[in-house]
Amino acid sequence: MRWGELADKTAARDYFLSSGRDYAATIRQHGLDDNENTRRRLREWTVGNGIPVSQTPDYESMILEVKGDALILGDLEIPDHDADVLVLAVKIAKKLKIKRLILNGDLLALDGFSKFMPMLPRTQGTGSEIKVAERVCDALFRPFDEIDVLTGNHCRRPQWGTNGELTLADLLAHAFQQAEITPFSRIHLTSGEAEWLVAHPDNYSRIPGAVAREVAEIEHKNVVCAHTHHLSLSIDKSGHYACMDGGHCRDPRRTLYKVAKVNRYPMWAAGFTVIKNGKPYLFSKDFTDWGFWLG
Repeated sequence: MRWGELADKTAARDYFLSSGRDYAATIRQHGLDDNENTRRRLREWTVGNGIPVSQTPDYESMILEVKGDALILGDLEIPDHDADVLVLAVKIAKKLKIKRLILNGDLLALDGFSKFMPMLPRTQGTGSEIKVAERVCDALFRPFDEIDVLTGNHCRRPQWGTNGELTLADLLAHAFQQAEITPFSRIHLTSGEAEWLVAHPDNYSRIPGAVAREVAEIEHKNVVCAHTHHLSLSIDKSGHYACMDGGHCRDPRRTLYKVAKVNRYPMWAAGFTVIKNGKPYLFSKDFTDWGFWLG
């Protein structure tokens, strides 16, 4: 029997709910055709008065949720990456037996898709940039069992330039064979007994920690933020959540606009973050005692 031929749709809905939303049992009970249309109608009728539920995907359920300890790197912006920072990060991960790598957005610079006019002719085209990125990823990914890649503002540049047809995953399909990439700028990490939000927010502040603290207060989670190129650890106003700027891995000496322009923005802070047993550790390229950690 088709759904439209069913006289008592309310009874079918009630049985569906009482059975714990068991499609097969409800279909058998009411002699309905077992197809996607019947199942969709049952879902729609679980809302009072037969008001259909939204068919838009539940995007929140698509947020990646991962568990364990993690090395978190943000803003590599290859090909202008700081190889020295990446080498130190891998050494720390091996020292602390960290097997999960989280890339917190902006893995590639993708300046060829930027809306800003280059100040000088680009020394590397997009094709060359992708080849460099594949080599970096091949070496960087090797020590890890799990790799998660968030989408940052630089990562979205190909989508802007191609009306959504080309994504970061398309450009690095080979390198990402062992990685989990999300189109979102956040993932949820549970380490030890602590919950963390790893995020590449859209917002920027000249004040280190300001964006991370506001995000923590909104999300009610410990937070590791990228995007700002700050490196900081603070506590939110409630005293409950750690708020971190996770540093960056782009070399400012190789970043044309950073060298050529003069402004009042803070200097960038190179470094990375480790979350181990739920606790945060910040590593600074310039201020960490590397002999203590790696000696």
